[in-house]
Amino acid sequence: MVPVQYLSMDSCSTEGEKDEENYGELLKPFSWLTGHWIGQSGSRVCELIWGKPLSSIMQGTYLVLDSGVPSSTGRLQFVAEKDQILFMMKPLELDMLPLGGMVEPATFKLAEIEPNRALFHSVNDELFNTIEISRTGNSMTFNFKEEGRIAAGTDFFNLDLVTE
Repeated sequence: MVPVQYLSMDSCSTEGEKDEENYGELLKPFSWLTGHWIGQSGSRVCELIWGKPLSSIMQGTYLVLDSGVPSSTGRLQFVAEKDQILFMMKPLELDMLPLGGMVEPATFKLAEIEPNRALFHSVNDELFNTIEISRTGNSMTFNFKEEGRIAAGTDFFNLDLVTE
């Protein structure tokens, strides 16, 4: 058993003990996301960087530029706990960055998994209720959906793996 630490910008806390082997196995199906990804949707450019699964957490970061101006940035996490996988998006408020301001994470529970595809449903009352992540070759798509359709005001990103 190893303690699992959930990190934030201003604190670090240990929440319980988790069996590293068992929980780490739950995240192995997401290793296809590992890497540096860049894509565009209209005037917005998105950059994602995913690390490899470690113990019960797989962590990533994102940055979205709108017409060349940063519009959103934050942390992404897959967390394995109690035989379930959660996907959390924790955006930073860009105008609060000098103060270290964070907003609450959007949390989604794994609903379906296939090789190179995962579907998550919202746990909270989010702007969109479903996220679908899929990969074909060196391309990945993030779809934000509401009632099975692309969410109003939130479209999708097609991203390419940076291989340089």
